[in-house]
Amino acid sequence: MFKETCFGHFVYRYDLQFAGQIVHALLLRYVRSTDKAMYFKIGQKECRFSMLKFALITGLKCHKEHDLLVHEKDNGDNICDVFMVGNHEFTQKQLQKAFSTAQSNDDTLMVKFAMLYFLESVLLGKEPKNKIDDLYIRLLDNFKEFNNYPWVRLSFEATMLSLKNTITRSSKRIGSLDPNT
Repeated sequence: MFKETCFGHFVYRYDLQFAGQIVHALLLRYVRSTDKAMYFKIGQKECRFSMLKFALITGLKCHKEHDLLVHEKDNGDNICDVFMVGNHEFTQKQLQKAFSTAQSNDDTLMVKFAMLYFLESVLLGKEPKNKIDDLYIRLLDNFKEFNNYPWVRLSFEATMLSLKNTITRSSKRIGSLDPNT
């Protein structure tokens, strides 16, 4: 059932692994960035890393944001009521702990919980102490809306922020790179 969701195509990427050495090599070739892209000098060419290229790499939908219909709910229980004992405010660490022990006879509910876990842990790469955004939980109450949401935007923004923070930390150590140019 997870395979039919907006994140289902990741199930087929068995050999997908984070390549830290490639990211490190790219960051060493960092030239500049804007809000929408980062530029790296590879060989004699300046290469642009943008949301469109990120969407091609991840396979996530890349379309304009739309009005959310979070007030419309599917039938059934809310994942917080079932897996988080009614608590709607929790951290990534609490989500991970609850997910590792989650059990339900309701397949749809389990898939929704897996989608939240995948979103927070993989696509957004949240730290254990970070709180889970209530909007994502409410979006899960409308499965169709959740699956149509342009998750590539949030994932790209989180990736860009992480890369820029890495460059900023490095520039403070070596006094050269400027992520805001």
